[in-house]
Formats: sequence, C-alpha cells, structure tokens
Amino acid sequence: MAKLKLINLLKSPIAKNLSILVSGTVIAQLVYVGFQVVLRRLYSPEDFGAFAVYMSVVGIAITIASLRYEQAIVLPKSDIDGYKLTKLSILISSVFVLFFAIILFFFGTHFMNLIGLSSNYSSWLVYLPITIFIFSTYQALNYFLIRLKKFSTSGSNKVVRRFVEGGLQTVVGYWGKGFGLVIGDIIGHIVIIFRTIRNIGKMKCWDAADNSLTISQLSNEYKKFPLSNALPSLMNAISRLLPIIMISRLFSAEVTAYFDFARGILIIPLSLIAVSLNQILVQQFVQKKNNKQSVKKDALGTFFILMLGALLFILIIKFFGIPIFSLVFGETWINSGVYAQILIWSFAIKFVVSPFNSSFIAFERIGIGSLWQTFYFILIVSLFFIDFENIESFLKLYVVVDVIAFAVAGIINFSILHQYEKRLKQKNLNS
Repeated sequence: MAKLKLINLLKSPIAKNLSILVSGTVIAQLVYVGFQVVLRRLYSPEDFGAFAVYMSVVGIAITIASLRYEQAIVLPKSDIDGYKLTKLSILISSVFVLFFAIILFFFGTHFMNLIGLSSNYSSWLVYLPITIFIFSTYQALNYFLIRLKKFSTSGSNKVVRRFVEGGLQTVVGYWGKGFGLVIGDIIGHIVIIFRTIRNIGKMKCWDAADNSLTISQLSNEYKKFPLSNALPSLMNAISRLLPIIMISRLFSAEVTAYFDFARGILIIPLSLIAVSLNQILVQQFVQKKNNKQSVKKDALGTFFILMLGALLFILIIKFFGIPIFSLVFGETWINSGVYAQILIWSFAIKFVVSPFNSSFIAFERIGIGSLWQTFYFILIVSLFFIDFENIESFLKLYVVVDVIAFAVAGIINFSILHQYEKRLKQKNLNS
C-alpha cells in the first residue's frame, strides 16, 4: 500500500512540475558550487563578508519593494489579470527604488555604519538600488511564469543566471576587483529578465483589450497583500537576513564570510527542492481549492519525502561537513564546515516546513501567516539584547530560535490544511 502511494505521488502533477523546476535548479546549483571552488580562492573572506551584508540588504528590500503584490500574481482566474499585477509590481518597485536611492545619496555613510559595512566597500552603494530593482523585477516575472506553468523556463533561467554570474565574477576576480561579486550578480539577473520577457511576449498580446479588471481595480482587490502582508514579510526577511548583519557588527567581516558560506551551502537543498516546491504547491493548492478537491494526499506525500531528505542531509553534514569544506574549497574555509555542523538543524526543519508556508497564500490565510512572521521576527531581534562570548554561542542560540519558530509554523500549516479538508468533507456530505 505504501509503495502504491509513493508511485501515485511520483506520477502526480506536483512531482512532474517539481522535477522540471528542480532539474534546472540542480544544474544551477552545480554550476554555483563549481564556480565557488574557484571564486573562494580569488576573493578574500573580507570580500565575501561584505558581499553577504550587501545581499542581505537586497534581500530585505525586495520583500517590500513591490508591496507583496507579486504574490497575488498566481491568484486571478484570468492570465491577463495576472499579467497586469506583474506590471503593477514592477511599477511599485520602481518608485521604491527611486526613494531608496535618494536616501542613500544623503545618508550613505550612516547607512554603511548601520549595517556594519566597511568604508572600503563604499563604492558598492552605487549598485545597491540597481540590484534591488533588478531582483524585484525578476521576482514578479518569475511568479508570472509559475502562473503560466512555464516551469521549464523558470528552471533554465536559473542555469543561465549562474553561468553568466559565475563567469563574470571569475573574470573580474582575476583582476583583483572585489566588486566583481556584485557586477556578476547584476548582469546575471539582467540576462534572465530579458529571456523571460521574450518568452512571455511570444505567447500572446497581453495588452489586448479585454473584459478583465484594470490595474487600479486589481490593486484594490488584492490590497490585503500590502496591508496585511508587506510589514510581516519585511519582518520575516529581516528574521532570515539580520543574523548576517548582526555577525558583521558583533564580530568581523571574515567571520561573516564563514557564516554566510556555511549558510550558502546548507541552503542548496532549500533552493533545489523547498523553494521550487513552495511555488508549485501554491499553484496546486489554489487550483484544487478552486475545483473543491482534496489536498490531503499531496500534502502528506510531500511531507514524507521532505522528512527523508532532511534526515539524509543531517547525516551528511554531521559526518562529512568539515572535510567537504576544507577539501573542496580550501583550508581557508574550514571554519564554514564547523559552523555548518551547528546550523544543520536549523536548515533541516526549514527544508521540511518552508514549502507548506504556501498554504498562507493559497488558502488566503495571510493574517495567520503575518502573526507567525511577527513571532519569528521578535525571536530573532531578541538576539540583539544578548551578550555572546563567541560566534559559536551565537550560532547555537540562533538555531534554537529557528527550530522553535518553524516548529510553530508547521503546526499552523497542518491546522490550515486540516480545516480546509474538514470544510470540504462537510460540503460533500451536505451536497
């Protein structure tokens, strides 16, 4: 019976779409790791530490750049309405980036001190608004690709981006220029933005006259995303990325680089499966909800597979973490292996729980999701008020916070899915 359920799961639309997204992501991550073997020998730990802080600021900013309207792109029944929401997201991002650039122009030095970025990297501030706009634009376009079920394009974009990004970073790195890390990332995203626009444009004339809602009407219909989700999403991003800024301020850029690299390797399974699965589950849950179908089998099967993957991941890092980092990336990065063995529990529970956070969007329980994000934010920020003797003590408490927060998220997600199944069963009985 268990074998039959597994076979049915592997034949499901979720498994099919996930395989398309993951295949592209696997190749992209292999390209990423391959370039890291070279890049970790071209750039200093201080360069990577500064880049980690830089990208943390970008990651925080893009969560509110479009006021979360990009998350609504998958929800309308009409593809043209989804396209208009994409345009709305990019327009709002443009305004946000302009405002952010003005702030940096007048208060750039104070901003650098706030995030713990050395004055040696002050020239990077010029690229910061550009990076935020490019990232938020692609984020909106990628949601539209997911809506159209263009999973192959979304997957291939990741591969192209990694090749362009890594190639440019390598070339500039040979010249001894630390800003090559930033330039490579920017150009990589620009390339896939143009690929995406060209792919979408081939399908149909999205601006054709129709009976769909106007952009203004759509912004009002989905106003719960900026009103209820923008601030909590910002807090969630801060919760994920603030530790990098905290480590930069409390310890050093070098320690920040070791932590960020450990995190970068541990996050690969999340990028390979969890993030892609989250996007697919949103689409799948919304479709089944609209058709009044059960999601129980899909949810339980997915949870079972993720649990097995997390267990395997823990065993690999616990037994081989340090040798992997020192042998593949050089003795300079052995501390990243040590940090990875501490952080593995945090990333394992995220690997299992994160995909199911899609239930907040799919079942329109944004308020509950916001409450959880607020809870997580408070736990992370509380680390600011604790004196740490060393980086190891910081990491251990950080892991405890993550495990508690995502265990609570798992319980909430289970409750949302259970309530949906209960209502669906009751409707079937009444009909």
